[in-house]
Amino acid sequence: MKHIDVTAFERIEGFINDYHFAHCSSPTIKEIAEAVQMAPATVDRYLHRMTDLGIIQYFGHRKITTKKMQKEARMVAIPIRGTIQC
Repeated sequence: MKHIDVTAFERIEGFINDYHFAHCSSPTIKEIAEAVQMAPATVDRYLHRMTDLGIIQYFGHRKITTKKMQKEARMVAIPIRGTIQC
């Protein structure tokens, strides 16, 4: 990669997090590219570079995990019905 735009890392990671929490799945490269206004091939290169740097885990189509998603995955919201007696 000739030129690395660090702000692009932040935009891509932010979009992935927002998309995941809104849709409960990872976005496609095309969706990321449209959101951050980059070419899909460039987004793919950035995803691989971000994986190498440990920013995200990228396993291919719709399989992207960020550190924020990993932290949030440890906590699960469960609705409670009724009462709890101690």
